[in-house]
Amino acid sequence: MWKKSLKWGVLLGVAISFWELVRMYARMYQYEARSMFDLVLIIVFIALLYLAQKDYKETLGGGYLSFAKAFGIGVIVTVTALLIYLCYMVFHFSLIEPTAVQRIYEGKVTNVLAAAMLYSLPVLLYGLFFDLFTAMYLYKKKEDK
Repeated sequence: MWKKSLKWGVLLGVAISFWELVRMYARMYQYEARSMFDLVLIIVFIALLYLAQKDYKETLGGGYLSFAKAFGIGVIVTVTALLIYLCYMVFHFSLIEPTAVQRIYEGKVTNVLAAAMLYSLPVLLYGLFFDLFTAMYLYKKKEDK
């Protein structure tokens, strides 16, 4: 379970980080399509959580998946993705866009790590929320014989 969950978590973390980089370049060119970027990110997030849980269900679960196991897989994927995204945001706020911390938080937060943690908190909340729904959708009990 861990190996598959970590694989999907790394994939999700890289996808979120790449999408944040694309969003930054779009802001540089004054392209304001924030809702489009958010919608694509939500779709990618749900799709990768679903694929991670489905992958486990088909390969290791024998076609069955309990709700707790599905939710656990989603939590591992989400936390792994969050850690990768957090590392990217520290890198981003330190080297790529160092003035962003002051611009986004209006001088209230000066520590790069604290700013990255605040900026990446929605990833955790969205992940747990979407994880509940994908776990409920893929949940399938073993029939008693």
